[in-house]
Amino acid sequence: MNYEDILNKGLNKPQTVGVINPYDSSTIEAINQVLETTDQIQFKLYGQVESMSHFEDIDNEQIELNLYDHNEDALKACFNDLKLGQFDVLMKGLIETKLLLKKVINKEYNLIESGQLLSHIALFDIPTYEKPIWITDCAMNLYPDLDAKKRILDNTIESVFKVGYDNICVGILSATETVNPKLQSSVDADQLAKEYIDNEHIHIDGPLALDIAINKHAIEQKNLQLDTNGACDVLLVPSLDVGNVLYKSLIYFANANVSGILVGAKHPIVLTSRADSAQNKFNSLRLALSVQ
Repeated sequence: MNYEDILNKGLNKPQTVGVINPYDSSTIEAINQVLETTDQIQFKLYGQVESMSHFEDIDNEQIELNLYDHNEDALKACFNDLKLGQFDVLMKGLIETKLLLKKVINKEYNLIESGQLLSHIALFDIPTYEKPIWITDCAMNLYPDLDAKKRILDNTIESVFKVGYDNICVGILSATETVNPKLQSSVDADQLAKEYIDNEHIHIDGPLALDIAINKHAIEQKNLQLDTNGACDVLLVPSLDVGNVLYKSLIYFANANVSGILVGAKHPIVLTSRADSAQNKFNSLRLALSVQ
């Protein structure tokens, strides 16, 4: 599957996106890009009256405006509607991430089922890599233990299969491809890989150094025999700091395109930052629609 095929999959079926505080130009542009691409996606926009004037003159049946005197009222209404199942994907506009996440984890809205864990997945299109690659968790869980890594990986695998993969190769990253008792990430990777050994649709290796996960020549040089064979579709990083550095390195050094969403709740969440471009927000929104 190529990058655009994955992202466009969700545009071909009727879905509704709830957007809170769509005030910034990049979020507005991302919404407009979807509207120009398909008539299958509806938008429910929530925000303060005085900040939503740019939408009032738009005559488009795909947009529903929900206007409130205060941002707090808009946020509460948005989450009440999400709880009632009135939209499929939640998208963050100009609102503090911690404020949004506080609502997401609030038990009043029943968005996270028992045993589930919120995690971040990013899908990259890297010019120098032969296929799209999924990386998790680059933005949500700081230093996940073995149990948390299992749930993060489950979230990602579920999402990858939802977009149409039949079989996937997963690499669990560390600094080495051998287990070192003094390097916890290698110990966790070894244990985690064994959890999926009986699944014929998942080829998984760990621990793996990054070059071993994505480069067949590196495997040949070290004379390794691996199920993933240097062609991983999914990379699980050991911690947020590793993931964040890898994420930004691919964007700024490798000119990669990226889509990033939160999974683990009942609905995907587009949780981009204010610094993200309109294109990245458009990509992330399409990814959320594809995995829903």
